[in-house]
Amino acid sequence: MNKSKIIYWIATGLFSAMMMMSAFNYFTNPEMQEVFNHLGFPGYLKFS
Repeated sequence: MNKSKIIYWIATGLFSAMMMMSAFNYFTNPEMQEVFNHLGFPGYLKFS
């Protein structure tokens, strides 16, 4: 693999990990759901 592909996969992996941690926090932490409500996100974006 060349250097640009390695950088691409590292960046993609880090971004994916951050998104998964954010989703986990949203589904398990009631305070995060309150923040989403406070920010004014519509009700159809709520999953729990």
